[in-house]
Amino acid sequence: MKPQYSFIANENSAIKDELQKKYNISRREYRRIKAHGQVYINTQLQKATYPLTKGDKVEIYIVEEPNMEPQDIPLDIIYEDEYLIVINKPGNILVHPVHEERTHTIANGLLYYRNTKNENWGIHPIHRLDRETSGLVLFAKTSYIHKMMGESLEKKNINREYLAVAEGNFFKKQGEINLPILDIPVAKRVDPEGKEAITLYKVVKEYKKYSLVKLKLLTGRTHQIRIHLKAVGNPLVGDTLYNRASKLISRQALHAFRLSFDHPITKEKMTYTSKVSKDFYNLLRVL
Repeated sequence: MKPQYSFIANENSAIKDELQKKYNISRREYRRIKAHGQVYINTQLQKATYPLTKGDKVEIYIVEEPNMEPQDIPLDIIYEDEYLIVINKPGNILVHPVHEERTHTIANGLLYYRNTKNENWGIHPIHRLDRETSGLVLFAKTSYIHKMMGESLEKKNINREYLAVAEGNFFKKQGEINLPILDIPVAKRVDPEGKEAITLYKVVKEYKKYSLVKLKLLTGRTHQIRIHLKAVGNPLVGDTLYNRASKLISRQALHAFRLSFDHPITKEKMTYTSKVSKDFYNLLRVL
C-alpha cells in the first residue's frame, strides 16, 4: 500500500503546514489525518503533531473504512490504478448507498472487491449516474484524489458523453440546449430561477418515431439530460419520472459511453469508452 501523502520537509515546520503548502488540504482533511492517519517520519511512527526538521521524510497512510456492507456484486472494471477505478455500470443499480437503500450498489461491490485483494483504499465516487442509467462512472481511492478530481469536475475538465434514445425526431439535428434547472425535490424542472445547465447534442440516427442522440454535458445538474430532452419535446424513452414507461425497454434509454479526464498524478489524458448494454442494443434493433 502506498501512502496517501509523501514528502520531504523543506524546513523546520509542522506537518499541518507542510500538507497545506504541498497538497492544499482542508482543515477537515487534517482532522481526519489526526484521527485515522498513520504518520511515519523517517520510517518511525509518530503523531500528526510531531515537529518536523528540514530533510525529514514524511509518509502518511489513512485507513479507509467505508460505512457500508461489502457484497459480492459483479463489476465490469474498465480501468484501475492505485488512485482511480473506472466501472462500467449496468442499468437498474445505484452507484452508492443512500439513506433508504444501503445495499446492492456498485460501491458495496467495490468494497467486497477491495477486501478480496486485502487492500485498504477508499471508495469515493467522482460523479454519479442515475440508478437506471448504464455506463462509465469514476471512483477515487483516496480523499485527496477525490478532492482533486472534484475540482476538475467543477472546472469542466472531466468530459462525459452519453447515448440516448429519445421520442420523435429533432427539428435541429445538432445543437445546444441551454436551459436553467431548478433543483427541487424529486422531479426537477426548467425554470428561470434555476442554475445554469448546458447540454450539447447531435442526432446519430433517426427512426420513424425515435432518435438515437449523442449528448455531452457541459454542466452536471441532477437529471440534466432527462429534463432537457423533455423541455425540447423529445423526452427520453422509458423515463418514468419525466416521460412514461416503455414496452421496448424496462428502464430509461440512457448510456454513459465515453469518459475522459486528465489523470490527477501523471497528468496523462485518459479516455475510456463502453459499448451499450444488451437491453439498449435490443431496443435499437426493434426501432
